[in-house]
Amino acid sequence: MQQTTSQDQTLPTAKPVAIRRAIGLLWASVAVGVVKTPLNWAYLTSRASGAFNAFVIIFTFAITAFFIWKIGQGKNWARIVFLAVFLLGVVPFLFIVRSEFGRSPASGLLSTMQFGLQAVAFFLIFTNPGKEWFQPRRG
Repeated sequence: MQQTTSQDQTLPTAKPVAIRRAIGLLWASVAVGVVKTPLNWAYLTSRASGAFNAFVIIFTFAITAFFIWKIGQGKNWARIVFLAVFLLGVVPFLFIVRSEFGRSPASGLLSTMQFGLQAVAFFLIFTNPGKEWFQPRRG
């Protein structure tokens, strides 16, 4: 009897359109974050030093880029962890976006756009046909 190893399990080679769209939406969300950062910079630096804010922003963008890259490679763990992080941020987002609209309608709108882009992307990667691509297949 032959044992199955994780090396025997491969992803289908063709990336579904839904996954390509989801990855594009996630990268668009990162781009919106880049545009939004200067709008919030004065507020952020009034709360903490510029160096600290720069570190947090760069770290956040790097981690986000890493997850998007791994999701694009078909790593199931990455889509689950990234979804968990997204869901943990939903409740704080509801309070933060209200204050952002108060400070800058443009910033609030961009945050809402980011949320929407990410929500649609997660829908695409967690529903068929996207979710099937993340299921291991025997080679």
